[in-house]
Amino acid sequence: MLSETLDKVRSHWVSENLVLASPLDRDDLYERFLTLGVSATPEILEVFSKLNGFAEDDMDSECLSFWTVDKIVRENQMGWVRDRLYVHFADFLIDSHTYAFKINDSGSSSVYCHWDSSYVVKICESFETFFEYYLFDTPKLWPS
Repeated sequence: MLSETLDKVRSHWVSENLVLASPLDRDDLYERFLTLGVSATPEILEVFSKLNGFAEDDMDSECLSFWTVDKIVRENQMGWVRDRLYVHFADFLIDSHTYAFKINDSGSSSVYCHWDSSYVVKICESFETFFEYYLFDTPKLWPS
């Protein structure tokens, strides 16, 4: 279940002594994603209400940085990742590549590894699977 997986991710971040951003309520999240032209689904609201990323200068032990919602909005509006097909939400090794989601017709969000606009690889069909890979099978986050 997604909620349990997100709790495990948060516990993992705490165990790595990362400085976590404060959670946001769902109404605020919905409004912030609307500024990107995204009508946040229940899955997106659940993910980002539980995991609002960590300090911008922090990386976890795998060299991944999960962005705060403020950074997601900033980077997707005017940053180098500006791309209306995807919403970028994390990066590896200081922007070596990013992770982005795209909402499916079903309401879930496929997650992609995004090196640049010409090299994008789908990792999985949902945030739950993405975070399970993150916790238990990290090599799947770096498709070849």
